[in-house]
Amino acid sequence: MTTHMPYRLILIGLFGALFMMFTLVSANAHKGHQEPDPEPVQVEKTADNNTDDGHMEGDAHDGEAHESDEHDTSSAAGATNEAAGGHHGAAETLDDETKTFSERLTSWLGSFHPAAVHIPIGLLIAALLGELLLMVTGQPVYASIVRYCIWIGALGALIAAPLGWLSAGFQLTDAKEIITTHRWVGTSAATWSIILLFILGATKEGGSRTLLRLALLIGAGLVAYNGYLGGLIIHGLDAHAF
Repeated sequence: MTTHMPYRLILIGLFGALFMMFTLVSANAHKGHQEPDPEPVQVEKTADNNTDDGHMEGDAHDGEAHESDEHDTSSAAGATNEAAGGHHGAAETLDDETKTFSERLTSWLGSFHPAAVHIPIGLLIAALLGELLLMVTGQPVYASIVRYCIWIGALGALIAAPLGWLSAGFQLTDAKEIITTHRWVGTSAATWSIILLFILGATKEGGSRTLLRLALLIGAGLVAYNGYLGGLIIHGLDAHAF
């Protein structure tokens, strides 16, 4: 009975960590809100009074005609702007409606990338910490914890990376250098997770774990650094300014 207790604790800990992870992701999710355009400010112009009594009536008549022309011009410009805004909104709606099923599916799947990246980041770093505890304590239970965390974290990386490509599009470079860096570091992390799984499988119980520890350190570093880049992309380059 006591033999199975550590494994039960491991499973409870893993499920608890996953639950807390997705709870935090849901709580911190942000959606952009489009602010309404400010109402145009109507500028009123007044005609200058002419001090010459002989031309006062003529100037007043000319001023009224000038104001009438300006009012007509302003009304026409306002109507043109409203029509342009209406056409712009209609064009966006039409663009959304004309998307194919594959385009909608690609966009929908890509929206899960920010949530999926938390799995490899959290679990590969947890695996590294577990390996450190194994080195310090020598307790074999930490080897099982490391194995579980590497497997789930690596599979999470293999899911998160393709979702990132679906979200950002299938091109080799992006308009912003930081996005290009984020794209290829994430791709490298996913590729490295495959190598990590092979090294984990080749590591014998009770044998040397030096190669596994080195591979795990590289993998955890890649996902941690790429998570940092993702945060800068979302919150801005000065997000951590002191």
